Amino acid sequence: MIPKRYNAKGICQIILNSLMDFKKYLPVTWQVLYVGLKNNWLTTKEVTTLINGNSDKLNCDEEILVSINANDDDKAAVLETLRKQAGAEENQGIRLWQLAHLIAIEQSELSIHQKLREIELQWSRFDYPEYWRDFIYYMPNGKTNTEGEVYQGFLTFLNEEKKKLYWENNAE
Repeated sequence: MIPKRYNAKGICQIILNSLMDFKKYLPVTWQVLYVGLKNNWLTTKEVTTLINGNSDKLNCDEEILVSINANDDDKAAVLETLRKQAGAEENQGIRLWQLAHLIAIEQSELSIHQKLREIELQWSRFDYPEYWRDFIYYMPNGKTNTEGEVYQGFLTFLNEEKKKLYWENNAE
């Protein structure tokens, strides 16, 4: 059942716009692949294709390629290989997935009103991250009073998160 604050046409449009585009904003990292497969956001076939197409960027040796390709129908085996490659960076993978969804929303042609509602839907998808509270339109917030101000808070967060994740992914 669709909540009363949404009409069926509006909710379908919001979901289609954001879900169709978000993957183009995802970097291909071991963490992103691991989190994506673990949460069923990617299939084992998609993971295999992404690894094969990005093996140089991932510094993927022949042993890993053989293991992934030989087990592309065995989610548990692929997850274990990805877990070993991702190390202890699962949180960064989740943040990259969140960022991809938020960028897709920001880049969409939806109105600010619709974008804020789509952000709310993604907030629930990612188990209500506390650091999103300031740009969830219905949450008490002493900093903002209008949708425009809430959206500006979202844009500020988005820019800061892009810089933070870019720096973490490129610092060596």
